[in-house]
Amino acid sequence: MTKKAAVTRLKNKISKMSNEIIVSVLKDMAKPWDKYTSEERMVKAYLYDEYEDRNGEEAVDILLDVIEAIEESKR
Repeated sequence: MTKKAAVTRLKNKISKMSNEIIVSVLKDMAKPWDKYTSEERMVKAYLYDEYEDRNGEEAVDILLDVIEAIEESKR
């Protein structure tokens, strides 16, 4: 599978997730920023993109604040 095909498949999977599942996955993934792999960062970015597309910029900003607090608590 090519990288482009894998990204498309991942985005399709994320698009089928409910908002609650997206938030849950982001919370489950939370760890200090320097501990993420590049692949995990990519997945997080796609999750945030989908959440923002559905709920708007303000909602994703609030979610970012929540996830960043969880990441900091795990430092």
